[in-house]
Amino acid sequence: MNTNRSLVKAIKFALIAGLSTQGLTVANAATLQSIETTAPSQGQSAIEFNFDGNVGLPRVFEMSSPSRLVLDFKASSTAPRRTNGDGNLVMGIESIASANVTRNIISLAAGSEHRLLPTEDGFKLIISSVPQNLQTFAATSVAAGGTNDAALDSTLSLQHLPMPIEVSALPSSQMLNAPIESVVYENDLISNRVIAAADTAVSYEPSLQAEPLLFTHSIDAVDFRGSDNPGDGELRLKLSSSDATPDVVERAGKIIVTVGDANVAQRLQRRMDVRDFDSPIMYVDTRQAGSNAVITITPRTGLFDWSNVQTNRDFTLRFKPRNVATLAKKTYTGKTLSMNFQDISVRAALQMIADFNERNMVISDTVDGSLTLRLKNVPWDEAMDIVLKTKGLAMRETGTVIYVAPAEELAAMEEAELAAQSNRDDLAPLITTYIPVNYAKAKDISEILYSRTNEDNRNGVLSARGSVSFDERTNTLLITETAERIEEIRDVMRRLDVPVRQVMIEARIVVASDEFERELGMSVGGRAYGDSYANAATSGVVNSGFNLDLGATAKTGTIDLQLAKLPLGRLLDLELSAMQADGRGDVISSPRVITTNQKVATIEQGVEIPYLARDQDSVSVVFRKATLSLEVLPQITPDERIIMDLKLKRDTVGTFYGEGSLQTPSIDTRAVTTQVLVRNGETVVLGGIYEELNIDETDTVPGLAKLPIIGKVFKHQRQVDRKSELLVFVTPKLLSSDL
Repeated sequence: MNTNRSLVKAIKFALIAGLSTQGLTVANAATLQSIETTAPSQGQSAIEFNFDGNVGLPRVFEMSSPSRLVLDFKASSTAPRRTNGDGNLVMGIESIASANVTRNIISLAAGSEHRLLPTEDGFKLIISSVPQNLQTFAATSVAAGGTNDAALDSTLSLQHLPMPIEVSALPSSQMLNAPIESVVYENDLISNRVIAAADTAVSYEPSLQAEPLLFTHSIDAVDFRGSDNPGDGELRLKLSSSDATPDVVERAGKIIVTVGDANVAQRLQRRMDVRDFDSPIMYVDTRQAGSNAVITITPRTGLFDWSNVQTNRDFTLRFKPRNVATLAKKTYTGKTLSMNFQDISVRAALQMIADFNERNMVISDTVDGSLTLRLKNVPWDEAMDIVLKTKGLAMRETGTVIYVAPAEELAAMEEAELAAQSNRDDLAPLITTYIPVNYAKAKDISEILYSRTNEDNRNGVLSARGSVSFDERTNTLLITETAERIEEIRDVMRRLDVPVRQVMIEARIVVASDEFERELGMSVGGRAYGDSYANAATSGVVNSGFNLDLGATAKTGTIDLQLAKLPLGRLLDLELSAMQADGRGDVISSPRVITTNQKVATIEQGVEIPYLARDQDSVSVVFRKATLSLEVLPQITPDERIIMDLKLKRDTVGTFYGEGSLQTPSIDTRAVTTQVLVRNGETVVLGGIYEELNIDETDTVPGLAKLPIIGKVFKHQRQVDRKSELLVFVTPKLLSSDL
């Protein structure tokens, strides 16, 4: 089976090579005479290339962004340089002819496919719209390509690469109807087409209907992790064998890792969000693109460096942020070009660069000399800098025109322009104008305008002759300046005199408390008993006889007992008392305040405590505050976040000191000062002011309290557990300017 398949492949490529050679041999005598576009139906276009002789199959190149198709015929051309489109799928055709090659660049609508058919006079290109699902497949395949449109446009030396083609014999009568399909090479975006001989036709079966691919390699694991160095990251691949060699390129700001002839398991084909790592990378996308495994790395920014290393089956791609020295280097983004000249004049070299990039350029008469240079695949702007630095030149770009002259000459011109500008300011007439200020204060704006950097204010807004004053009542500026300077001041005003953003700060203050108190005690008393006394239980303290009061002091439950009748007419009474209290409380307040950006807002609630204070011979009433206050300074960031400087303070009444009516209260203070960063509408919780009071005391009668059993009669116990916590919830909300 394998032997037959190898034989078939050998016949295929031998036949293709022979057919291609035959087509190229005959093509030298042909001339492209005309190009005709038609629209046979909706969603389909046709282009006919008519020749005056036999011509071989063209080389076809597909490009995206924008969608274009390039056909290179081995023939000269007398056809028009530009051909209009058909208003359907063909936008237009541009023909570029050289000695023996004619390039036809066809601009197409997005999402189209094509077929190339031979005709009696040449070829007919059929272009059809592609269904949406096939467009998605095609976009995935093209994304894995390695050649961009800029590289295809900037050179005529394109390589002719082979492609797999299935060959089948067809009767010669069906030759003209045999379609010649095309396929995009995933790594090169270049396809090869072959025209059939008299008795055979060449066709390509689309990959969507092809047999399952057999891969040589596979990716067994994809992992991203941080590094020991802060800011670095690593992408690690586990390959099936050490023969698999990933290819890494940087394209359109992304890193593309391609493993040829490799399979990726379905479980690994996903997007990995790696933003939580402190690295330059955001996403890692792994997918299968035809016969290749493709991993696309999307960075946060382009300011990073990368390197890769492979050890046996382990492939590691490392990323690290660029250092300051690297960031200072100039980057070049122009299309690449190649130049190889010996003793070429500087003016000619500059003109070639301008023509290549289609830029307007003016070269000073003082630019002369020659140079020898050899540049290969260098961005045009870098080549421009090389030529300028080599000959001591400089350039200035104004609009769409580049002016090139010696550096000294340009510096002298700029100094002359500055001197002329200064002279115009000194000679121009002064005018007075009134500019109302809407949102800012006229006084603040005038101080900004008056801030001079030197004696003549050359770097400031006002000139040395100008002046500014303000009317605080109408909030208006009075400016005396030249007309040109007044326009500059108006531009400054448009930037500074804008509404200040406002933020509403809502605070919810919660005081949560948990209290428990228990008391247990006894009161023992005696009273005289006889004919002259009432028979009643002891209550309180009995002045006559004896008593022992160790009862509970708060609201209690009591039990009175008469224990015994003693000699001398005395009665012994016992009172048992107990008290227990549980309490839980939440005190909630929700004040709100609105303030502008970077302005302090204060929220305060509480009481003022009056007390008497003596001053020499007089007595006056003085108040002291015991409040809960919250002070906020908000700062709105450009990304809709709020930085808040918070100061929380809680004052409560403490102990009174002094005698009589002249007691002075103390204030117990608790404060928290912090800075937080929250998103718009988020809530930040301020805690930390937590109080806990624990009391466990016992009052006893010395000696008697230690007696067994009856010793508890001579004890009084009190237990208090009190907990409280202050919580403050702060929620900032940005207010719309429409409100």
